Amino acid sequence: MKKLKGYSLVEVVVTLGIIGILIIMLFNVILLALRSNTKIAGRSFIREQMSAVLTQLSREVRNSTTLLDCFEGSCEMTLTGKTIRWEACASSICRLENGVLTLQTSDTMQVEEFSFDSYTGSNNNDVVLVTIIAGHSNQALEIQNLVTQISASTRNYE
Repeated sequence: MKKLKGYSLVEVVVTLGIIGILIIMLFNVILLALRSNTKIAGRSFIREQMSAVLTQLSREVRNSTTLLDCFEGSCEMTLTGKTIRWEACASSICRLENGVLTLQTSDTMQVEEFSFDSYTGSNNNDVVLVTIIAGHSNQALEIQNLVTQISASTRNYE
């Protein structure tokens, strides 16, 4: 009689067990990568929002004729006959032009602090130091206390 070649039940069960463990390990690696990617994307989005606000605010400070009132959570300036006001509104940042809301940051960005510190520079120009501390609205991402700061001055040297 010819002996049949094949696998025993024990060999098949052990092989399936090893394959199952490898699949679980691979699945965990994929989940970890997805969580990291989501966290990185959230942090990047908040940084982009903060950068966009500070870039526009810096440009407006440089082009303004006078900083009217910059302290705590708001800054007001005159720019080509318009009154521009930046302020913290609820948990976002707002820009008002002659009292009309023209820009508001996304609800995804939770602003923890939006502050101004102004002083007169060595050339008699107005200088403002702007600080934003923000986080992500999705608390599960654990993105908090991202800090960005700029210093900008008016160009009205006298």
